[in-house]
Amino acid sequence: MAHCGRKLGLPVTVVVPESTSDRAKQLIEQEGARVIVHGKVWSEANDYALSLATDDIICVHPFDHPLLWEGISTIVDEVISEGLTPDAVILSVGGGSMLSGIAQGLEKHQLGHIPVYAVETQGTASLNAGKLVRLDKVSGIATTLAASQVCENVFNVACRRFLDDHRVLTEPACGVSLSLLYDHKIRFNPADNVLVIVCGGTSVTLEGIAG
Repeated sequence: MAHCGRKLGLPVTVVVPESTSDRAKQLIEQEGARVIVHGKVWSEANDYALSLATDDIICVHPFDHPLLWEGISTIVDEVISEGLTPDAVILSVGGGSMLSGIAQGLEKHQLGHIPVYAVETQGTASLNAGKLVRLDKVSGIATTLAASQVCENVFNVACRRFLDDHRVLTEPACGVSLSLLYDHKIRFNPADNVLVIVCGGTSVTLEGIAG
């Protein structure tokens, strides 16, 4: 959002919760946006952002909008264009835009029958409720999934191993998805094409992973 505002020459204010890392806030400010920290969790920050909206100030939702899902759905287009058809998809869930977009992309290519494993962290598992709910409080192990602390197992088993295996540095929010494979929580056949969405990483650093 901050990047788009800079490109369009429009003023942008980004409201974030207290759990947002200093690195993430610095990157937003580097794009010229104003950062307001409000609330302990994302929902409190979002409620405050909505209160700032007027006839002249538009509030842009970070994950609950069809245009966002349409953009994310092109990930599936890219995979298909490479001649690959996944047998399963693994992704992490924060607000749900990634899940919504990937599901839309799969349907577009008549692949709606493919299983999608949506992974949440302990303490943010609103999907397990079986209906749409707002949790009274959230906790967890990945800051961009409403977390307060990074779990040692996630970056040791997943993020660090992924860095060693593929020379790609990603954040713990992605490590949640990778842990399903590294910890063998789901068994796939060796010949299966499993698409793992390696998302995030904007504010991750090697020092942060080394912790």
